[in-house]
Amino acid sequence: MTWLLLSFAFAAGTKSLVQFYPNEVLRNEIVTFRPIEGHHFSFEAPQKCGSGSVNEKNPREIKCQFVKSGETVATLNVCDDKKTFCRPIDLKLSVSDKQAASEAPLKKNEHINQSLKKTLIPDFVIGTPSEVSAHANTAHQPVFLMISTDWCPPCNESKEYLLPSESFKTATKDWYKVYVDGDSLGAGDWDKAVPYKYFPSFVLLNSHMEEIGRFNGELRQSEFAEWAADQSQYMNDPISALKPRVLERVDGQLLRKFKDFVSRISVEEQQKQEARLLAWALDQEDRGLVQTLAADRDFPKLRAQILQFKINELDRIATEQRKDFKTEKIKLYQDLLKESFQGDHWSAYLESLCEIDVMSCKAYLPQIPDRLTFLNKDTKLLPAERESRLGDEYYSIIEIFNALDEKVSVKDFAKQCVDHFEIMQKNSALKLSRASSQGMIACLELAGDFPREENDLKALIEAYPNEPTFLWRMARMRKKQKKFDDALAWIDKAETLAYGYNWFSLQQLKAEVLLSLKKPAEANKVIDTTLAQIQLDPGSETRNQRLVARLRGLQSSSRQLSEN
Repeated sequence: MTWLLLSFAFAAGTKSLVQFYPNEVLRNEIVTFRPIEGHHFSFEAPQKCGSGSVNEKNPREIKCQFVKSGETVATLNVCDDKKTFCRPIDLKLSVSDKQAASEAPLKKNEHINQSLKKTLIPDFVIGTPSEVSAHANTAHQPVFLMISTDWCPPCNESKEYLLPSESFKTATKDWYKVYVDGDSLGAGDWDKAVPYKYFPSFVLLNSHMEEIGRFNGELRQSEFAEWAADQSQYMNDPISALKPRVLERVDGQLLRKFKDFVSRISVEEQQKQEARLLAWALDQEDRGLVQTLAADRDFPKLRAQILQFKINELDRIATEQRKDFKTEKIKLYQDLLKESFQGDHWSAYLESLCEIDVMSCKAYLPQIPDRLTFLNKDTKLLPAERESRLGDEYYSIIEIFNALDEKVSVKDFAKQCVDHFEIMQKNSALKLSRASSQGMIACLELAGDFPREENDLKALIEAYPNEPTFLWRMARMRKKQKKFDDALAWIDKAETLAYGYNWFSLQQLKAEVLLSLKKPAEANKVIDTTLAQIQLDPGSETRNQRLVARLRGLQSSSRQLSEN
């Protein structure tokens, strides 16, 4: 251990041992510090965030959150991986207390597309958490949240096929249905009240605004109706009450055993409660709770989700420790493929396996025809649901053969992918289906059929002229074609209709395009303007924190471009 004693003295110029970080940060921002290649953070000596606090740490990454404005110095100890030296690095930061710029530019266009929203969600209301809470308490009515956006294909699918169905209307007839526009600034308030990870998120609350459960299945009428009926029995047993009870059982608490005995809670009922809590934890990506509940227990209906969780955990550990878990991941994917062959996302899992190991991937290619035959014969699905499922499956198959550079197969499967989404369109509540059109566009782009993709996008732009979704998608296509000036022109058009978080997405895309044009100074102006519109609260997992992190990543790319 002599190497530990070699050097803990500050040396001029050692700041380069830490990768790019912003010198000026927002108050409440979580800043990620990473050592340069071949180095790691040492915890033999203290890691200090100055006036901030350590939010998360491992040898490859330290996250500090700065809640106090003013100048500060973080002192992080860096060692080389060869164990020849360690040094404390002083990193100066200025924490800004500036308020976010006027919200007017982010709100001015919110009203433009309201008529389409009312058509697609006629039985839903829009309100703040406090407004909805007041109604729920007065009416003693459960609250059903749909958190969605205009640009999200599964969101559009649910609006066109699930929500208009009699099955959905019957299942939700007694609920107060609330729509949360995930792109509006008001979505941030809902994210604090009911944290969500993806779109669409369907969340059921009781009349006290306590969470009962989340629908995280596929967008199918039968599955939703079954979920709704199941959740209705839990209105007096919210997740907040369920969690401590289940954890007491996991810990083997004698008092809990006595209470269960007196209440005659069967083993089957206990297992059902555990599965309910685990499904919620998987949806919320609560790693600690998932690990606690899934250890040494089998949950047949959640096996695929648990396997995917284990894969994600290996990825996380591999990133932190720079280790290769290839063998372990291959085995998990093989188990996942076996588990999901008659379930969902089989081809998507195979696509992920192909990215890890081509030889293991190729062993499953002969199963693709049998998988498609199974999906075609699945009698539990309605026609539109079957076509959507097949379209998604073909999309992943295209990705697989793209990775294997088998161009003939790519072209063949892309045609079939488009065909299924075209058939799906016939059952839409809209004259021109947004969901199925988005599916076709995705398949066409994978196949490199840009002329037809452009025609389909222009048709969508003509059909839905009051929103930025398809203008933004056109800009993305131009970027992929390396037609960067044209991409910027489409972004400018989209900006005239953008609001809230879709405005932020456009600014991010604009900065990426400017970097592709090797214009770092202009990209930095866009990034700075965007950052000025963001207000952070002390939360660590908020959408704004993730947005700032992406913008900081672009700043890092801009700096590298300037230095090269």
